[in-house]
Amino acid sequence: MAERILRCPYCVLENDFRPMLRKREGWFICSKCGHRANPGLAHFTCCCKKCEELNRAASMPTHEERILKAETFLRVSRLGEI
Repeated sequence: MAERILRCPYCVLENDFRPMLRKREGWFICSKCGHRANPGLAHFTCCCKKCEELNRAASMPTHEERILKAETFLRVSRLGEI
């Protein structure tokens, strides 16, 4: 059976994504950015800088959600003026 090659989703080496180093424990790490992957654990979460940035961006409200919140605030504050 061929050895499994996992590639970092963030780093490029020549014309392909950079191969990650396999650790004895079964997980993989990118030697450039520190991204980690563990295919054996379904709920594994990487805590490298790039993954943290993506998670933070994903949890931010969208432009439409911010507008809806502002409009709702204005409507509710106007009700108090009546």
